[in-house]
Amino acid sequence: MRVPLLADLEPEEFQLLADAMVPQIFHAGDVVTAEGAGGDGFFVVESGEASVNVQGEKRGAIGPFDCFGEVALLMGSEMNRTATKKKRERLKKDSEK
Repeated sequence: MRVPLLADLEPEEFQLLADAMVPQIFHAGDVVTAEGAGGDGFFVVESGEASVNVQGEKRGAIGPFDCFGEVALLMGSEMNRTATKKKRERLKKDSEK
C-alpha cells in the first residue's frame, strides 16, 4: 500500500504502523467521521470512495491510498470534515481508539 503521507517512513516504522491498523468495512451512506466530533483515529482508505463535506458543502472525494483523521488525532482536536461512504469501502484504522 502506498500512502503519500507515510512515504518517508523507514520500512520498520511502516511495519509497526501497519501492524497497529485494523480493517473496518463501511457501506454506502455510512458516516465514517463527522465534522465536529472528537478525533476517532487515523484512517487509510484501502478500497472504495467517500465524499468529503465541510460545513455541509461538498469539498471532494477520497479513495484508495488516501488517509484522513491525522490532524484530529495528532492535535487532540475535533474532526474538521465529514466523510460519508459513496459505495462499499474497506478502511484500515489505527487500533488505539
